[in-house]
Amino acid sequence: MALSLLLIPLSGYSQKSTKPESTPAPFPKLTSTGNQEADKANYDLAVKAWKEQERQRIERVQNDPSQKNVSTKPSPAQKQLAKEKQEGKIIARPTSTREVTILDLPGYPKYVATGNPSLDEKVYQEAKAKWIDENSAIYKEYVEAHSVKSGKLKRQTPETSN
Repeated sequence: MALSLLLIPLSGYSQKSTKPESTPAPFPKLTSTGNQEADKANYDLAVKAWKEQERQRIERVQNDPSQKNVSTKPSPAQKQLAKEKQEGKIIARPTSTREVTILDLPGYPKYVATGNPSLDEKVYQEAKAKWIDENSAIYKEYVEAHSVKSGKLKRQTPETSN
């Protein structure tokens, strides 16, 4: 509790230490003088001036390197990843993977989603083709058993009325 009380002034200091030009000016408020048309016209002018001022401020902040909150230097992990890619050790390092079961057959490959759809599809199709070649009897039996239950509609022949 005491520690958190000590940190409150520090957070206020860090907010006060930002350059005044990096914070936006407050949006204009509509003030009423009794003349609605003049009030609306003055407000529209104030908004237009504020938008121009904000556009210029954003331009200055974007062009000022001291205002950027990012480093252009790669981290050691990024350097290592770039080195591995250059040497051909890895194609892409997935951040997370998800396995999807397409057919529930023993040994049938799962679709692994790594975030690279074209590579994922290629790997899945190759694994699937290899499994079908190695287990053609099981696959043929599965297709025959499930094609009857597929629920496809069959076209009825039209009845001729004479």
